[in-house]
Amino acid sequence: MLSTGYKQFGRDIASLAFGTLRVGAPPKTIADDGERHVVILTIWNADAETKVYWRSPDGNAPRTTVIPGRGVQTFQTLGEFKLEAVGEPNHEVQYGYVLLGLRN
Repeated sequence: MLSTGYKQFGRDIASLAFGTLRVGAPPKTIADDGERHVVILTIWNADAETKVYWRSPDGNAPRTTVIPGRGVQTFQTLGEFKLEAVGEPNHEVQYGYVLLGLRN
């Protein structure tokens, strides 16, 4: 569960997007800026797994989370967040996300 007070959020949504990940394609970079973010990720259609590469806010070693199907998950990250579809060839994942900046 995410425990971030509203006062920590920046004034604007940094990014809002939708897309499709295809198995075999390189990971899609959502954030790679070294800044603190909250990412709200929605997987609304998937016949593959979604692999999420991210860095925890404490800056420790990179982490990987696998999402096996549809769902919504929230991440708090330190400027590194990538998505990749993993599974059988010709399968894909349809997703949307909101990227919010956090104040230091």
